[in-house]
Amino acid sequence: MVLRDRLVNQAASRYRASGRSAYYFARCKLRHDPFYSLLLVEGLVPAGARIVDLGCAQGLLAAWLSAAQQCYSMGVWDSACPAPGSVASYRGIDRNKSEIRRARQALGNCAEFIVGDIAGEPLSEATLIVLLDVLHYLDYEAQLKLLRLIRAALPMDGLLLVRVGDFAGGIRARVSGCVDSLVLRLRGYGKGELHRRPLSEWLVLLDEVGFTVHGVTCQRSLGYANFLLRAVPKRLLTANGNTQ
Repeated sequence: MVLRDRLVNQAASRYRASGRSAYYFARCKLRHDPFYSLLLVEGLVPAGARIVDLGCAQGLLAAWLSAAQQCYSMGVWDSACPAPGSVASYRGIDRNKSEIRRARQALGNCAEFIVGDIAGEPLSEATLIVLLDVLHYLDYEAQLKLLRLIRAALPMDGLLLVRVGDFAGGIRARVSGCVDSLVLRLRGYGKGELHRRPLSEWLVLLDEVGFTVHGVTCQRSLGYANFLLRAVPKRLLTANGNTQ
């Protein structure tokens, strides 16, 4: 708890220069979204990772990982958590210019932020690709196209962290849909249309494009539940029975 408070304060403080809304959003999101704590507790960022964060918004992942490195180097750490993996590079991509401006103001030269289409920017050299609550904003054809691009870009020892909702999840799924629609309005995209799937369909889709899902973690936050999927490139059998 003490470590999390220190990390939240340190990461969020970077956003003071980006304005009050950016600062308080960072504090709230980093404190209440279980994704960020799980990253550290389970050591999900491999050492030397080259990260591409698709739909990065104001770059909270970069701020969180930077805060973790700083705390660890100062000897402020929890023995229950593995040492945070060093990050070789971080590139965040988002189509929202205001979000990217806030990210650049907060992180400076610590990370690279690009205004662009997440399906149109190069993914080469990435070893860890993050899609946090993004896919359901794309239509079904675009979801398939993007996942295929990610699969083609990742090396065999690469990792995809993707969080999705379960459209068959009852009341929590409906609440999640309302939250996502509100996010679209707040970002200036009107009502928008969500393209959601049941969890079972997300798993089938990832398998079809060439991923093996090694972990499924339910993450509950503020009344709704999403699922964090840890996917790695599938090893295929060649004609002689070897894997590749």
